[in-house]
Amino acid sequence: MGHRLSKQNEEHQFARKGSLKPANESKHMDCINCNYFEPLDDEELHRLQAQHFLLRLIRGNFNAPLKKTLSLGNTKVLDVGSGTWILDMATDYPQSSFTGLDMLALFPTQIRPVNVSFIQQNVLKGLTTCDNTFDFIHERFLSGSFSTSQWEKIVIPELTRVLKHEGWIELVESDAMLENVGRAGKRLCDGLIQVFQKRNMDGMIAKRLPSMLESTQMYSEISKVETEVPLGEWAGDIGLLALKDMTAFFSAVKHQMVEEMQISLSEFDGLLAEFTREVEEFKTVRRIHCICAKKSFVK
Repeated sequence: MGHRLSKQNEEHQFARKGSLKPANESKHMDCINCNYFEPLDDEELHRLQAQHFLLRLIRGNFNAPLKKTLSLGNTKVLDVGSGTWILDMATDYPQSSFTGLDMLALFPTQIRPVNVSFIQQNVLKGLTTCDNTFDFIHERFLSGSFSTSQWEKIVIPELTRVLKHEGWIELVESDAMLENVGRAGKRLCDGLIQVFQKRNMDGMIAKRLPSMLESTQMYSEISKVETEVPLGEWAGDIGLLALKDMTAFFSAVKHQMVEEMQISLSEFDGLLAEFTREVEEFKTVRRIHCICAKKSFVK
């Protein structure tokens, strides 16, 4: 997401009480037993950290009506696919406790808030956590980690199990298909959706999540808030940052994309360069969906 800052300046601006790094400090992490199709190297981790602070600037850290509850303390929060969000939230709400969950050891090895803990588990294999443990469950941008069937049959039911009665769940996902795109943007988005489909994943999963929650018959007050994130200089600094994030993501998955699109790497790079010009003409936006629901038995 493209604010014209040096990497050093970005890190100074975005740093806050620790950052996520591979526990083994390796440059490229072994991802054989996980579904992530992005290469989780240092560059990608830096992108995700910068992305978090951009999203906080645009839409805040959460939508669930829990600010007062979190401030009062004794609130147990689970962050699924844990990232910088948990460190930020734990700093903002020191009286509540936060647990980060990820299948990879992407946890801080040095400085971190005292009210944060981490567990390395795969939600697809079931969590060792007891039923009705957490007051708030937060998940963001895991559409590239679970198939549609896994979302419906495993992920949603398992998160529902460990959420307390009267607790809140918040699912944040973005659409793989950008809006207001030109020729290059359309080809890139189509290629990305092909990558999802090859893995039985849905790049537009956000549209299905409310009905998945409803089908459990365990949730009430299901709501969805949509946020349009502008891409490009036409939208100022936020647009530049968002464009940088989007192009970095495309670059991170370009090897998978060129295979599905049946084009060369140089052709891909040409499309990406054309895309960065197109966003100014078409005023391209990325749509983010935030689904919130309260757990309560629905008759």
